[in-house]
Amino acid sequence: WCVGNELGPKGESPRPQIAEGLTKIFAAVDPDRLLLMSSVDAPGDHDDAYALAPRDGPYDFLDPVRFFAEGDPGTTNATPGIIAFQPEIGSASLPVYETLL
Repeated sequence: WCVGNELGPKGESPRPQIAEGLTKIFAAVDPDRLLLMSSVDAPGDHDDAYALAPRDGPYDFLDPVRFFAEGDPGTTNATPGIIAFQPEIGSASLPVYETLL
């Protein structure tokens, strides 16, 4: 479960009373499923218990080599390490076959 899209900062959104209430409700109703408050949070201040990923994007086209070779493709302000899941990212840009001939 994910409470919201791109909430934050942690501790402010959702408000602590709401986050606490939702945590209790989900623990009672569906205790075996992960609950996150936000889809993403702030790069450099990422908390796996709060959000799925430190950021989303980039949204521009990515060179296919970079798309598959980089741990966090296309970003320049990346948190060191590989991001296991990126909720939103631009796609690789492949040329039309005829233009390669």
